[in-house]
Amino acid sequence: MPVVRMGARCTVVELESSNMTGGGAATNSGIDFQARVGALALVSMLTDVADLGSFGLGQDGDVPLEVHFETADAVDDIALVLPRGRILIQAKNTVTLSSSVDSELGKVIRQIVAAYHEHRESGQYILAVSPFASARIRQDLKKLCNSYRLNQAGHSSNPLNQRENETLKAIREHIFREYEVISGSRCDVDIFVAILKATHIETLDIGENSIGERMAVTALSTVTDSEPMVMWRGLVATCLTLARNRMSIDQAGLTARFGALLPVKRSRSDSFPRPDDHQPALTLEGKVSMGREVVLGEDEDGRTYLAELRRFDDDGTRRVRFTGGFVDLSGGVRWRVLRRTATYSGMARELEDELATQISGEIVVIDADFGDIDDTPFAQAHAAGYQAVIEAATDPLTCLVCGCTISQDRAHSVEVDDVDHPYQVGLVHRHCLRPMHRIIGVVKAEAFAATPSLIDFDYKTWINQMRGGQGIWRSSRGSGNAGLLRVGWNPRNSGGTTGGWAVEYDLSDGTSRYVLVRGRVHRGNRRQAQQMAGQLSSSASEAAIKGDPMVYGLRGYSKRSIAVCADDPNPPEVVTHRAVQITEATVSAHSTSENYYAPLFYLSDHETGELFTMGEAPVLLTDPLRFEDVVANWCLAGVELPALISTTIVPTDHDFDLFMMRADSEGRAACVDPILEPVGGLISGFLVANFNEITKK
Repeated sequence: MPVVRMGARCTVVELESSNMTGGGAATNSGIDFQARVGALALVSMLTDVADLGSFGLGQDGDVPLEVHFETADAVDDIALVLPRGRILIQAKNTVTLSSSVDSELGKVIRQIVAAYHEHRESGQYILAVSPFASARIRQDLKKLCNSYRLNQAGHSSNPLNQRENETLKAIREHIFREYEVISGSRCDVDIFVAILKATHIETLDIGENSIGERMAVTALSTVTDSEPMVMWRGLVATCLTLARNRMSIDQAGLTARFGALLPVKRSRSDSFPRPDDHQPALTLEGKVSMGREVVLGEDEDGRTYLAELRRFDDDGTRRVRFTGGFVDLSGGVRWRVLRRTATYSGMARELEDELATQISGEIVVIDADFGDIDDTPFAQAHAAGYQAVIEAATDPLTCLVCGCTISQDRAHSVEVDDVDHPYQVGLVHRHCLRPMHRIIGVVKAEAFAATPSLIDFDYKTWINQMRGGQGIWRSSRGSGNAGLLRVGWNPRNSGGTTGGWAVEYDLSDGTSRYVLVRGRVHRGNRRQAQQMAGQLSSSASEAAIKGDPMVYGLRGYSKRSIAVCADDPNPPEVVTHRAVQITEATVSAHSTSENYYAPLFYLSDHETGELFTMGEAPVLLTDPLRFEDVVANWCLAGVELPALISTTIVPTDHDFDLFMMRADSEGRAACVDPILEPVGGLISGFLVANFNEITKK
């Protein structure tokens, strides 16, 4: 393996203060944004790894039965029909705070109030906006709605700053006015609170190359063997057509429309492959062969035999005994088991795949004609028991041997049925298959064939962690940073913060923000917040005197010399800092990331468990869909990879901190998304090291 040169010139990223930016193009039309929101709902209908909760369009586990566009409802952009009721969505790419009756916000409030008047307690309304919408909506209005859901007293027990009070005043005027017009009666405080409690503000970053689009494409990659981006664009185009024609679509219609791209689509209640006598897919249907054993074995003299054996005696006992890697036959004959299947066709497939290359000499075939022994009472009873076990499986894509997730084409469905182990049925990786496993069938999963190196990747966990994650990697790329970047990981921030106070700062453009650490509002007690506000004010004054004032831009809170870039040439200057009271609603509305670093995944040798490194640096990756391309780049640079690669997801920032603590204790930095020159030098990616060590240098 070549020595990977880590000494290239790097850009220093002030990691702990950077903010998230909206991915994708800066301009998306309203209708395109609406179509993309609808397409997220369709993704949840098509895949098992994502639901409406994954995208912020409902609760965890919610999957729509139907999606309606341009409906007759008051909130009319999108209606999601669920088993528990309906969710009405108004999608606005950009919307600003305004007290005008005819403003975009005024119209949205009119729609929500009308919907509430019609549905009362049963309504749930989502105002979905892009990152380009006003912070007054994305943050202030979201905080107000969250405040009333968390506490009936709402803002009376939740402190508001001047900007939030202005937002509250404008929203209150809209709601009181519209309710009186629609209902003919005056609005009271209880109705006002009920309307805000039923309203959810969700910021969806779903433009081109955004985090939301990456989540959707990753989810689709698990159900199609075609390019998942093509399917995503097809879903968006479908939603555009449905909206234009004021139509709806259900599960059957969606599957019919995209059936050609869904060779492995399965219902949510089905989880296992069909047996050998059916076309392989990800469902288990029809009769399973339970009456026979087809064994490829080797005797003590090295001769190889293939025999079909009757599995059950007339009283239901097993006629053949499997133990210790051997099968015991009548007359004291014993073979070492080379492979064991449920049918002859299954054994033929195994021989065609790779098994024949492991056998030297001829195979002696012992013919037998047992008729249809699968119809015998004990075979049928065993088949029924088998079916009951697989239907009760809660996590069917977990390998019975290694316990890892299966993301591999042509994995085996097996029975573990021998003297030495408890009875089990389920799936195993191809490399985890053991000779004593009784093979029922294979999982033909062409979607996994597109990423053959990712054999145990947990897509469901990945999708669930993606929303609100990877704040640093998104903000660094979105702010125009390119090439090799050095980022500072601060172990002091690993514990998170609590408290009812934070630091707010005003900007020269009239807006205000909270101090964030790892994309979260930094909390503390009153004294801590006052000390931090004083320290930041002093630092800002010193920076201004030196002609390099503190500003806030795409690269977050930083000096102007660091913040200015082509996409953000004039970021507003920081004016004042102050300690302010906050609540949980403040944190929820103004935080930009649930996880600043995570999710990521790292690699290890499947056989030895050894961590994969480059130049002593452990490697972490941010996108499973780019994995094959990244691996190809490494191979061209002469990097040697393990024959079988295992992946481990780092799901949360807490897990990332533990990972970095181990690396830091060994004096090592981590390398994220490395791309190499042909001679092995790093030309792109992130080098993550202890922030304190970087500042010392």
